Amino acid sequence: MFKILEIKLIENESFEATLEFGIRLVMPWNAVLGNYLSVCRVVVADDDTFPTNRNHDLLRRDRAAEIHPMVLWKEYLRMTLKDKNVRKAATYNLLTDQVRNFSYLWQVMLTKYLIDQVLADEIQPFFTDPMMPKGREERVWVTLGLSFVPHAVMLLLNRMKAERRIQGMVVNQLQGQQILKYLNYNETSREYVSTSDLAMAITRDVPELVEHGFMGIFQLVENLGLVLVLGVLMLAQSTEISALTFILFLLIPIAMLIFIYIRHPETERRDRLVFRRQTEMLILVHQVTDNTRLICDYFQKPQTIVGFNDRVAACNRATTLATMFRVTNQEFAPFMTTIVITVYVASSYSAVVDKVITIGEFLTFVAVWRSIGGAYQNAYKDMLKVQQAAAPLLNIIHYMNLPVDTLERLEVNRELLADGFVAQSQVHHLDLNVGQLQIHHLSITRGLSHLTRRRFKQNIRRILSRFMEKTSTLRTLQGPKTAAFCWRVRPSPSSKAS
Repeated sequence: MFKILEIKLIENESFEATLEFGIRLVMPWNAVLGNYLSVCRVVVADDDTFPTNRNHDLLRRDRAAEIHPMVLWKEYLRMTLKDKNVRKAATYNLLTDQVRNFSYLWQVMLTKYLIDQVLADEIQPFFTDPMMPKGREERVWVTLGLSFVPHAVMLLLNRMKAERRIQGMVVNQLQGQQILKYLNYNETSREYVSTSDLAMAITRDVPELVEHGFMGIFQLVENLGLVLVLGVLMLAQSTEISALTFILFLLIPIAMLIFIYIRHPETERRDRLVFRRQTEMLILVHQVTDNTRLICDYFQKPQTIVGFNDRVAACNRATTLATMFRVTNQEFAPFMTTIVITVYVASSYSAVVDKVITIGEFLTFVAVWRSIGGAYQNAYKDMLKVQQAAAPLLNIIHYMNLPVDTLERLEVNRELLADGFVAQSQVHHLDLNVGQLQIHHLSITRGLSHLTRRRFKQNIRRILSRFMEKTSTLRTLQGPKTAAFCWRVRPSPSSKAS
């Protein structure tokens, strides 16, 4: 007797390395479950590509390098933020980072208040005058006390941010998917991906991708938020906004974006060369450790040392070239900041001399422009980090989209299942009656003369039970829509035999 169970699978566009789940039958009614036929494990053949199904054809043909890096990075962010826990933690982290920007604004305003409202000979009016004490000494102590408030707030928020452990969560997910993908590779993919490739992908590419390509976005948003806060502060403190202010405010980001766009292809090429040289060096180390006895017995030590030194030298040379290129990239933002501050000082110092603006306002504006330049520099560094994530992202895309053997195993299981049904149809049927034991299609007449009726019935039941319990587990793997399972159920001894 058979029972067919059909389970509908939910179709989605999310990438899963290989989804596996198990099913166990419990609490049978009018039947007895076998020891092995009550459990079934299901493997779902996922047809989605990593990171998403956008550019599906290019990703399947291992041509991800032809896709623009920003498109790949955006799709990777979309895939990562589909996880509910990651999305929730990311939202809290973004809000925490913006609070840090307001704490910086708090310190800037306290500095301005200390200069113009406490230390100046002629105290300027300020919106906090009704809430502050009248004495100068009291104002100094209140200002110093208020400067400690942001530290207490940020300490609490940063501890909560560390407890969310968003970086470790994303790294663990990617590393687990990479291992699961490797376990389901077909023979061609498994021969192509060496132990060194897998080790470097898990221990180097995944952490670097998450640190630069995912966590870098939080730092980038924080610095851009600081630029926005400082821009609002500058507008609020200025009595007159000139066209030069807008030009200087927009000059830095536009120049940095153009500079990054021009130098990105060469930066990516050098980073990928470093990764390739590191992997080649690790491959040689694994070969030496796996074949130590052969190297020693056949006197290959000198050649091995020479080959290793050559690979180390090639790796160092590639790292040096990439570092030199990266240093040039990093020095561009400070250069643009110096240009902006120089232009502002040259155009505003006369206003201080003519008493149009106070020294406190002038120093505040210089500090604001320096902070804006510093925020743009940090944002520029974050963009460079995101740029460095292009090489590990391409490596992981390559390994995640290699062919697997799930469909091949599906065909094999279906053939075995069909053969099993054919073999079962050829098994002799045994009809056991309460009053009389009838055996059809089995010639056991000679055995009846040596066994008593009761003992013979016990032996037949024992043989039948062993046959049912040792029958191979039958399972079928369906496509991404439906999974069907088939169990053979043995009638209980208490039920009537058919």
